[in-house]
Order: sequence, then C-alpha cells, then structure tokens
Amino acid sequence: MMRPAFFVLILAWVAITLSGCGDSNKEDESGATTEEMKRDWPLVPTDSVRIISLPTPMQVTALLRNTRATYNKEILFPIEHTDRSFFKSNVLFGTYLIDMAYTGSFGDQQATMEYFTTCKILGDNMGLGMTMDRDFADRFTENIAKPDSLGRTILELYELGHHYFRDQDKEGIGLLMIMGCLFEGLHLGFAQAREHDLILFIHILSQQKQYTENLIYALDGYEIPAELQYEYEQLVKLDQLFMKLNPPSAYELKTGQVLATEINEVVLSEIETVVKDFRASIAI
Repeated sequence: MMRPAFFVLILAWVAITLSGCGDSNKEDESGATTEEMKRDWPLVPTDSVRIISLPTPMQVTALLRNTRATYNKEILFPIEHTDRSFFKSNVLFGTYLIDMAYTGSFGDQQATMEYFTTCKILGDNMGLGMTMDRDFADRFTENIAKPDSLGRTILELYELGHHYFRDQDKEGIGLLMIMGCLFEGLHLGFAQAREHDLILFIHILSQQKQYTENLIYALDGYEIPAELQYEYEQLVKLDQLFMKLNPPSAYELKTGQVLATEINEVVLSEIETVVKDFRASIAI
C-alpha cells in the first residue's frame, strides 16, 4: 500500500514534520525497552504534503475552563499504580496528560501533582526519564499555581514525548500517546459540555471528528500491537460513527441553520459508548 510519504503533523501551536519509521537499529540511549511499531510498507519520497492536526492536552480543557464548566474530579481516569505493558503505558500517558491539564486548568494543585507524579513514573518506564528530569519537575512545581504557565509546561511535556519517540525512530509509539489524548478529551466533552454548553459540545465533537480521521491516517501502515487491537478497533468504530453523525459546526447552530433537535442522538449515544469501552479497556 502506498500513499504520499510526507505529511505535517500539527501539535497545538507547534508544527512538527513527521518522517517515516523504518527498521532503524538506533540505540535507545535511555536504556528503555526496544519495543517499537513498524510500518508494513516502505516510504517512497514524493512531492506531496498533507497537513493534519492532532489533539493536545490543553485544547478541550481550556475550552471547558473558559466557558465556566463545573469542575468535577470524579469524571477523570483514576490513577492506578498497577503495572501496564509498554504499549498500554503510552496510551495511558496520553490519557493522564489530558486529566492533568484539566485539573491544572481548574486550579486543583493536589490532583495535578498526583497526575504529574504518575506521568513521571510512566514516562520513566517508557524511556522519557532523561527528558523529564529534575529541572523539568522543578519548573512544573513552580508553575502549578499559575494555570497559563502550567498549561505551557504540560504542552512542553506532551511535545517532549512526541520528540523522544521521533528521535528514536519510533513515531508510531508516540501516536499511541495521542490516541489516549483523543479519547480522554472526547470523554471530557461528553461529561462536561454536553449538558453545560451545547455549542461548545458540538465544537468539541467537530474537532474530535477531524482528529480521529487524522490519527487513523497517521497510523496507517503501522503494525498495531496485538494488545491494542481492541483499542484500535474502537478508534476505527469512532471514525465510522463520526461519519454517520456528521456534526454541524458551532456557527451553523448559532445561526439557526441547524437545530439541536436535528442531531442524531442515537449515533451520539453510540459514540459515547465507544468512548466508555475504550476507557474501560485501558483500565484492565
């Protein structure tokens, strides 16, 4: 299977050019596991470029804070200290980044530090120990009472993870982290925006619809680990449901071009179920 070899991956405010993941024997200087995801087709250089965007921790959480959603720690993914496999740890890392951004945005310093500590443990297991060093931890602690500065620090942590796997020729693994961000961000949308602010909820749905399509595109050609086949199937199912739902834009709702009653509640409930199933599967 062939497709254009180059595409640009937009991570929030930072544009990162994503190159191919081959059978590199580059040594992991951190001593991390050598597990990796490989492409099952070669990359062939072309003049084509595809621009895609993927979710980051601060997008949904900043929207919720700015629309005065009610903070609720109970909706977040519980912090668990049981060992996870290497690949599931990457998904969980992305999930916890979203929740850490949420607690940080709403000023819950204790919960934010708990999520950071957990991310640090997962990051060490994933090989990020050299980048999530003492200096970074000190800066995180210094900024924990400043939501805007903390948000930038969380984005930096997110980018560190992506850069690390790119530099180790393991970009497919970095995309697993983004999968966790995608589903947890969508979960927060359902839990916090659906009843609180319909316009915001539709905006989040429209964003996540595009992110889902883009993530599937970015993962295309990578060999999905057997232990994450179910989670990947939920991603594909989510994409199919989004195509059926075809959520309107916030502008269409605001201007009355589309009525709230026209949104397919059956498909919406199916999407919510897929999100719940995904979260339950990575908790096992």
